[in-house]
Amino acid sequence: MVPAVPALADVANGWLRRLAALAPHCRALDFDAAELLEERARLRGLSVRDHVSPGGACHFFQAADGWLAINLPRDSDLELLPAWLQAEVTHVPLDTLASRIRGLSRGELLMQGRLLGLAVALPDTGETPPSPDLPRGRANVDSPSGRRPVVVDFSGLWAGPLCTDLLRRAGANVIKVESMTRPDGAREGEKTFYALLNQGKTAITFNPDRPDSLARLHALLSRADIVVEAARPRALRQLGIQASELMARNPRLTWVSITAHGRDEPAANWIGFGDDAGVAAGLSTPLHRATGAWQFMGDAIADPLTGIRAALVAWACYQRGGGALLDISLSGTAARALREAATSTELPAHFAHWWQSTLAGTPRVCAPRRRVTLPVAALGEHDNTLNQRLALPC
Repeated sequence: MVPAVPALADVANGWLRRLAALAPHCRALDFDAAELLEERARLRGLSVRDHVSPGGACHFFQAADGWLAINLPRDSDLELLPAWLQAEVTHVPLDTLASRIRGLSRGELLMQGRLLGLAVALPDTGETPPSPDLPRGRANVDSPSGRRPVVVDFSGLWAGPLCTDLLRRAGANVIKVESMTRPDGAREGEKTFYALLNQGKTAITFNPDRPDSLARLHALLSRADIVVEAARPRALRQLGIQASELMARNPRLTWVSITAHGRDEPAANWIGFGDDAGVAAGLSTPLHRATGAWQFMGDAIADPLTGIRAALVAWACYQRGGGALLDISLSGTAARALREAATSTELPAHFAHWWQSTLAGTPRVCAPRRRVTLPVAALGEHDNTLNQRLALPC
């Protein structure tokens, strides 16, 4: 099992404590952040591997002028490899990638990969967007409206669902919204992990090809206090959903946009996942300094770090009256966590000790496992009941 990195877990624990302080009536945030950072690895039985992420999809390769990471979690990614490597073949086996990449410039591979929609990252460039600070001023202890805030959750996979799970635990009413044609892909993954992230949420669907379905979706958004989405900005625009327009109509709306590398062009169109975003953020650099090799720090750790940070910033913004679009990226959040952890001059030695202990499988005291204690809704389970409760058209 891949344990959490203590220095990053300490930072994440600080974020969780600040979230709990903003939701003093909630006792459901009383767990250790290390549990969140290592949860998927524990459930899937993942372990550290040399030059390969624990999940097995992200790899470090040496190019002609340095190292890069390429993440290939989707079948469609493998189909793009010949175009990426400019190879005159229809398929490039994974075991031949290293020899082909070694003769190419990593800058060209990065640019071509991003154009094709591949998740490529360089480990030592510091190319990360800023992470939003907490809003200033005194927070209101109670909800501004005296009721549970409504969170509309468009996100999938890990970071976004973890964010909204923490918001639910802080006291929000979370409505998970999925497209009937493209539901959350995590539903097909590890069942317990999905349940931990999505228990206690209302689940509804919409049909992007039906105007009446989109009208109900817009009616729901008009009642939201917080919106959480984790897609490239153009995805929602194609549904006629513009954050700026919704915020103009509802000045108290808090909009949380989770992306790989931020909403600004050209990064808004770059593909990224937890492992490669962590590399882009510089998380592998301390390990390289400590061990002399490029390795992955934890299991897609940018995802849970972002989920925790996004929940804190979203709740703090809501408590201060909302009215903000929060641009939260995986790479920017991971870079922020690393900066907050790097207050000690012993950090390289700390990471070296973690790496060697992890490779050796050194036993440690594990935090109690989180449990699934609430129902986990099936796809679209609450379509009709939500319409009735919110007086939406059927």
